[in-house]
Amino acid sequence: MLLRFKFFSLKSLRDLFCIIILLTVSFNSYALKNSKHKAIAENYKVYRVAVDPFLPPLSFIDSHGEFRGFEIALLKEFSKRSNIKFKFIPMNFDGVVQGVLDDKVDCVLSSLSITADRKNILDFSDPYYKTKVVLLTRGDINIMSEADNFYNLKNVHIGVKAKTLAHDLLKENKDLRNIEISLFDYRYNAILAVINRTIDGYMDDYVALQYSLNFAENINFLDIHDLDITTEYAFAVKKGKNQDLLQSFNKYLQEIKDDGTLNSLRYNLITKKDFKR
Repeated sequence: MLLRFKFFSLKSLRDLFCIIILLTVSFNSYALKNSKHKAIAENYKVYRVAVDPFLPPLSFIDSHGEFRGFEIALLKEFSKRSNIKFKFIPMNFDGVVQGVLDDKVDCVLSSLSITADRKNILDFSDPYYKTKVVLLTRGDINIMSEADNFYNLKNVHIGVKAKTLAHDLLKENKDLRNIEISLFDYRYNAILAVINRTIDGYMDDYVALQYSLNFAENINFLDIHDLDITTEYAFAVKKGKNQDLLQSFNKYLQEIKDDGTLNSLRYNLITKKDFKR
């Protein structure tokens, strides 16, 4: 067999050597970068969190299909400060607790009030939000004038979101007080029902209700009644499960309280120019 050799000049060999060095360095850098990304990805723990997308300004889906709101920002900030990520699972509020119990989700952050009954089946974080329950009525329907407080309210038709604290309060002795209850998934529909006299009033979270009213027009005839009922919202997991997550959230919550981030999120995502809590 005849072998033919091709001779290279010194310059050609030097150029080839430089190319080999550059390719080797580039390959090693690419491999190192990918290995780092892979290591980081493997270190992240992803939790499924139940979110009601119809609770603005706390949680909602915008026109681009993105989750937004105070509670969403709270979790995103949590992720920035930890190796924990969240996958948002949209659920109606009346199904979020059952979703945790059935292991369809790992946790809930969706305007969930801390109650004695829920403590039997859920473990709660420290509260991240405090608000009050109020009653929206027409000014010409004076259902509160005959009752000195909510617990004396009777012979009325009240709307509410299912499984909320307000719903639980209405169900207590509703037959004795002759209270008819209508359930609403969407706050705006409930407000329209009050305006159109379909119901006598609607009970909801004060801040969320006022936020929704900011987008309505010609509603000066509506009244908001303070029922002297307060509630606190908290992050929750199934009782006895995901305790590391719960402890991490409490630690993070204390951090953002101390450094002012919590107040900043509340101001930027809840407070409006014509509504300051």
